[in-house]
Order: sequence, then structure tokens, then C-alpha cells
Amino acid sequence: MRKKGLWLVLAAAVLMAASVLLLGNNGTIPVTGMTRASDMGLVTEERTDGLYVLAVSSDSLASRMGILPGDRIELVNGQEITTAEELDTDIASLSGNEVAITCTRNGEEVHCSSTGSP
Repeated sequence: MRKKGLWLVLAAAVLMAASVLLLGNNGTIPVTGMTRASDMGLVTEERTDGLYVLAVSSDSLASRMGILPGDRIELVNGQEITTAEELDTDIASLSGNEVAITCTRNGEEVHCSSTGSP
């Protein structure tokens, strides 16, 4: 399990470095914060326009729900999510219950849900 966590952190670092190179933003990364929603198997990034998924662990709750890297998380069980802290708090409080997440993917709203624990 530790290897998976290390790979997620490395993947997030590579994605962040790629964004600097591709976006040409003078060496600054447009990030206000980054977190691991470890209960779900996500690495997320807070940007000025929302909370984005950077990586999803295989065989995790997020993977089983169909959440993909690049998704912008909008709602968890109907509650607006704008920060990684809000996501972590909401997911922790739902352990064992139905989790419904609304994301934006390629400009379209996507609904992902699951019942059960991570």
C-alpha cells in the first residue's frame, strides 16, 4: 500500500511539472493547495477555479465510482465542494454510507456513486 501512495505522489508531481511546461506560466503552478483524499484513493489539487483530481488509485472507491484524473469535483452528496479539506471532511463523515459525487469532465456534468466503505 505504501508503494501505491508513493506512485500517487510521484504522478502528482509529474502532472504539476507538466502543467508548468505546457501552460508556460513563468514557473508558477496555479495551485492553492493539494491533498490526498486517501479514504477514496484520490490525489486532488485546489485551483482557483475548483478542486481537480490529479490521480486515482486502482482498486479504490474513487476508481470503482468512475472518477478520472482531470475531473473537477463539484458536489459530494449534494454539498458543494471547493477545497480539499471539504472533500476530506465530507468523505470521512460518509464512511460506510452511499457516496454520490458530481464532477465536471470535459465540460459535461458526470454523476458517480457508490455504497460502501473505501
